[in-house]
This record gives sequence, C-alpha cells and structure tokens, in this order.
Amino acid sequence: MNVEEIKQKKQELGEKIAVLLNGFEDETGVQVSDVGFVRRVVYDELGREVCKVYVIEVEVKL
Repeated sequence: MNVEEIKQKKQELGEKIAVLLNGFEDETGVQVSDVGFVRRVVYDELGREVCKVYVIEVEVKL
C-alpha cells in the first residue's frame, strides 16, 4: 500500500470506531470518556509472529 491508501484506511478505521462508540453510548446511555489499547503479539519458539491480540480498555462516565 502507498501512503495515500494507508491514510484512507486510517480514516475508514476512525469512522468505524466512531460508529461503534456512538452505538454503545446510544444503547447504554453512558458517555465514553476514554479508549485505549495495547497490541500483544504471540511468537512461536523460533521468534515468528503467530498472532496478535488487541486488549481494549474503555472508560465510561456513569
């Protein structure tokens, strides 16, 4: 991918996240005040990446 394609994909990702957050707020009636994540990678015994997992933390105001 070139830089412009990556920028477009980043924009699309932001839009998808915004839709999910809005849906959560609409369904629950609480405001999301912060979202954070950690990318965790699992490697095999030879040091090759096997899979990745995103651990998501969402803070809400009750």
